[in-house]
Amino acid sequence: MDLKVNYFQRNRCYSVHFRLIRVCFSEITLIGLSKVHFS
Repeated sequence: MDLKVNYFQRNRCYSVHFRLIRVCFSEITLIGLSKVHFS
């Protein structure tokens, strides 16, 4: 039981972390695209 709860908590943390990484990546690609467009 404890293990299951711990696993779910860790999973949630990972998903939140992954979402943050994805947002960072999309921002980086947007900046890169705008630089390419305006250069």
